[in-house]
Amino acid sequence: MTRPYTDLPRVHDTPPGALTGVPTERDPLTGKLLAGDALGRGDKGRTARSRRPAAVAASAAVIAAVTVTVLFAGSDDRTPAAAAPMPEPTVTATASPTTPAPPPPPVDPGPRVVAVRVVTVAVEELPHPGPQADISVGDALDETWSLTGPCDGLGPCTLLLCAPGGDCGEPIVAVPGPAGYTWSRTNHQPAPCEALEVTTTWTFTVSGDPLAPVVTGRISQTSPALEAPNSEGTGPCYQPIVQWDIVPA
Repeated sequence: MTRPYTDLPRVHDTPPGALTGVPTERDPLTGKLLAGDALGRGDKGRTARSRRPAAVAASAAVIAAVTVTVLFAGSDDRTPAAAAPMPEPTVTATASPTTPAPPPPPVDPGPRVVAVRVVTVAVEELPHPGPQADISVGDALDETWSLTGPCDGLGPCTLLLCAPGGDCGEPIVAVPGPAGYTWSRTNHQPAPCEALEVTTTWTFTVSGDPLAPVVTGRISQTSPALEAPNSEGTGPCYQPIVQWDIVPA
């Protein structure tokens, strides 16, 4: 007869054996206990895989990051990082302004004698009774001119006009200009025709050999009036206007 209490749980003084409790699977080839859990989790497979290395690696990465952060945050080195060198400003060298050298002074080769011919090319005179002007178109007069000064278009040029007999007039000091040398003078007629005045203008150029130059140009006359009363009351006075060309003799 079986005691009623033989199928009831009992309390033992010794722990149960190794195989009691939740069964553990064995490897069918080696007979060793498998490392998977008996509760049916996904790591119950036939290969023993451990998640410890991955967890250890993740923990190491976190520790390293925290350590680096602490090192940078706690550093007492407040020296700023070296900044990238700034490019040097480009300086363009400019030449200092220079004053141009003055032109050399004109050279005066000394007095030169030039033979010229003064040819009458125009005569303007009002018709009047009595004697007319004793000059006509085509009249020519040969003269000898003496040039003094550079006469090169830059420096002054002085003319001394001499007739064939050696009679010389007053020197003419001409100044250079865009059209060559010019000289001008205004004269009044002698009494009783002093009311008439005439302005004579010389315009000429000097070219060729400075020691044997060639002079060409024109002598022109202008007058505000060709007729005026004379101071004696004997009749009007008349003023002829003449143009001459200057050509080599």
